[in-house]
Amino acid sequence: MSARHPVTQQAQRGLALVVSLVLLVVVTLLGVSGMQGTGLQERMSGNLYDRSLSMQAAEAALRAAEAAIRNSESGDIGSDCAADSGNLCPTIPADTFTGGAEEDDPWTNATAAFTVNEGIGSGTPQYFIEIVGDGAIDDPLGQSSSYNCLQDGDSCATADVRYYRITARSHNPATVGLENRALVVLQATVQRSL
Repeated sequence: MSARHPVTQQAQRGLALVVSLVLLVVVTLLGVSGMQGTGLQERMSGNLYDRSLSMQAAEAALRAAEAAIRNSESGDIGSDCAADSGNLCPTIPADTFTGGAEEDDPWTNATAAFTVNEGIGSGTPQYFIEIVGDGAIDDPLGQSSSYNCLQDGDSCATADVRYYRITARSHNPATVGLENRALVVLQATVQRSL
């Protein structure tokens, strides 16, 4: 039989020191990576909040443009992009994402009645209105020739309508101080009776 040699106290102390240093390094690395993850989550949360404010501002600009169309006396509001006008308008105005100089900027600022989150938002919401064309109102139910259309002396004439394309954005991206804010662009098509 072989005799066992007892482990000395000095060898145990040295090994315990190495193990505790390795554990300390591992815990430190876990803490540093946890702090980096928290920082990333804070930035993502801030960006989501900024985008939410910008979305609300763009929706407010859409409402302002719809009100401007509704309140227009003649319905001749915005750039005429109708096929018979000879003007070719792009689907999205050229300076939508870059902004433009104030003196030749075709965008309209939403009035104070339509601004939201004033002071914490990303600037003044803006909209751009284009006249897409005129036409007859759609009759999806096919009632223009039905008995319901003719009852009580109603006429079955179709109404003339004008179609508008509204492009709304949360702010002018060329505004100093707002270059790094979230920009939200929305479009809607609106019809109005003539």
